[in-house]
Amino acid sequence: MGICLFCRQDRKLTGEHIISEWIQNYVPRIHKQSVHHIDVPTVAGFPGRRSERVKAGDPLSGKLKIVCADCNNGWMSQIVEAAKPHLIPLLNGDWPRLSVAGGRRIAAWAALSSMTWERADPPMIATTPHEYVYMWKKHEPPPN
Repeated sequence: MGICLFCRQDRKLTGEHIISEWIQNYVPRIHKQSVHHIDVPTVAGFPGRRSERVKAGDPLSGKLKIVCADCNNGWMSQIVEAAKPHLIPLLNGDWPRLSVAGGRRIAAWAALSSMTWERADPPMIATTPHEYVYMWKKHEPPPN
């Protein structure tokens, strides 16, 4: 049990792929580890810093237990399925004309993916709890 990242309900959490599993059909798993470089700039007198985090395994195989089954298999899956017809040509190297609706579907998928992916590195989380709830309620990226 745990609190779902999006609906904020205390439920059994499922393993959500950091990078959508279906992408593995278009982007092969070739890495034995992932390296995350973190650069924090100097701001308002606070010194910047640089660090590196190395994790075993290909980033395409990573999962996080951060969402409930209702969210994962419901609205989140719908966002992914709606974006696929627009993303697959891009992953294949084609550049078809993209409609406004197609762009919005890709934007929703990208926002959802980044909100999920950033949870793999908690010190770097930039999304607020309000933004997760907005995504859950509206199924679209928060305005900011």
